[in-house]
Amino acid sequence: AEEFSIPESTTITTTPGVYEFTFETVVEVTVPEENQTYTMSYLLNPNANYIAIKADMSEYSDEEMSGESIIVMDNGNSHIFAETSGMKLQMSSQMMGNQQMSNPSDQMENYDYSKLTKTGNTKTILGATCYEYTMSDADTKMNLWVAPSVNLPNWFVQNEEVLEGHIMEYTITSKDGTMKSETIAINDNISRVINPKEYKKMF
Repeated sequence: AEEFSIPESTTITTTPGVYEFTFETVVEVTVPEENQTYTMSYLLNPNANYIAIKADMSEYSDEEMSGESIIVMDNGNSHIFAETSGMKLQMSSQMMGNQQMSNPSDQMENYDYSKLTKTGNTKTILGATCYEYTMSDADTKMNLWVAPSVNLPNWFVQNEEVLEGHIMEYTITSKDGTMKSETIAINDNISRVINPKEYKKMF
């Protein structure tokens, strides 16, 4: 495939039926109650409305599976593409066992983000100035650190009126415990293409 450059003004730059990613953000997720830390990454395309989570399957699969899985979230649907033992498999989310990876995303899509409050606190993450936002309801308290200078999509708050910039870190405290996610790297030179036709469906 030859390289092609995309003018900034176009919004639809994607090949139909193929997922293309140009950025990767690496996050470290900590769950203190479970004394657990794992690393995963989001694959992003600033010109597309899908987003993906890339993870090592051994980190969260019940089965002893090794290899890489990419969960593409497209319009509320999850498609799981796994490469394991030299095979390319497309799986349904039910096959992924206990699925601790996707739980936060399901939970976080349902919040009313218009209630976010900007606190005025700032801190620097990966060289970008981040502003703190908080939100709480009866069950959950959330802190978000948002970098306006990082022009990348967020996987759960897509409302630009509510949040301007990329969420670099967040902490959620609920009755289930605490979960913290910190961005530890942003790679802007990746070129990752997933063509679902290359993956054998396992449903």
